[in-house]
Amino acid sequence: MLKKFFAEYKKEDSLIRDSFLFFSASMILNLAGFFYHFYMGRVLGPAEYGILGAMLSLLYVILVFFTVVQTSVANVTARLYAKHTVSKVAYLLRNGSLWFAAGGGIGFLFYLFTSFFIPGLTKIPLWTYLSLSLAIPFIFLLPVGRGILQGMQNFKHLSVNLIAEGIGKVVVGILLVAIGWGVTGAVLGIVFSFISAFAIAIISLRCLLRQRADAFALHLSDYFSSSVLASLLILTLMYSIDVLLVRSYFDSVQAGYYASASLMGKIVFFASLAITTVMFPKATALHASGKESKHILNKSLVLVFILIAGALFSTIIFPRFIVLLLFGSEYLAITNILWIFCLVFSLFSLAYLLSMYNISLNRSSFNYILVSFLGLEILAILLFHKSLEEVVFVLVGVMAALFLSLLIYTFKHNAKTELSNTGL
Repeated sequence: MLKKFFAEYKKEDSLIRDSFLFFSASMILNLAGFFYHFYMGRVLGPAEYGILGAMLSLLYVILVFFTVVQTSVANVTARLYAKHTVSKVAYLLRNGSLWFAAGGGIGFLFYLFTSFFIPGLTKIPLWTYLSLSLAIPFIFLLPVGRGILQGMQNFKHLSVNLIAEGIGKVVVGILLVAIGWGVTGAVLGIVFSFISAFAIAIISLRCLLRQRADAFALHLSDYFSSSVLASLLILTLMYSIDVLLVRSYFDSVQAGYYASASLMGKIVFFASLAITTVMFPKATALHASGKESKHILNKSLVLVFILIAGALFSTIIFPRFIVLLLFGSEYLAITNILWIFCLVFSLFSLAYLLSMYNISLNRSSFNYILVSFLGLEILAILLFHKSLEEVVFVLVGVMAALFLSLLIYTFKHNAKTELSNTGL
């Protein structure tokens, strides 16, 4: 059945090929992350690992900026590249690099300012919090290069970039923790991963940097779309705010358990990003050319369903083995909620894919759906937090309703587009 499903599309459609390539690179990145967290979970222990989990949640929020810029730049690049205007892509790269180099300096200073109150509110040691500031300039600069690689559908070099990020985090993070730097060393490993990825991006784009650049009218929204910002900020908060809220209601050990279970659940989401990342510029280019992109969405949904089916099966049948493999016997208390977390992020992966598809078609009204469910998630956790299990089941309900709402929205608007194209 699946063979027949894929056979009906044109042979030159490279979604599956590029998804496989980028998925393989993502798996290497995830494998590097596995070794990173495998080591950190055992060496740091539940309490300190809980601090690392909180830092990662804050990083996810910061990376909203990263993802917004990459998505916006990929969107513009895909439209320019579809019209064979490479010289304008070169201008997009040079102009954006100058803007975001300046922005990185401002962002670094702002992050230092937040150190006066955030560490106290989140119980994160000051030096651990400050260590992440070194990554800020690269969080501003790297997404410009990655966005252009994505928009040009250069998934080979984009894959190499991800691999460099993963290896950099593992090597430096484990080394610094091994010599006694604790959770601060673990965070500095993440900082180095951005530095190494930025260096690889410069090498990958060296030909474009030598390309003649044709200036054209550029606005901040071309690099940083407000509607994309709203979408990705809400989506990021939806999969990270729960970890921070749990730290307010549970002790450090319980919060560490929750953070580790949440991280394992996020594996399926991060794996599905390979498919979403490949789908986005292809749908954007088709839309820019006035062509139908619904088949790209349908195929992407099928690929994600296959992925999450395998993940759910693994966490239901082998939860104890997975916990022992990733974190060790200290974390066996989370085996009963691991499959539920996997279900939460499986549903979220589908919702995220639908959101990115709508962004590729320049739709923004679905943000009202996203913000409504973010509010619902926060309110539900505030009301229902007697146990970790109760919090996770709350998330299942919220994510299931979010996915169904976005599915209805997407196919409803696709149907309207088809009717308008036929003149009815």
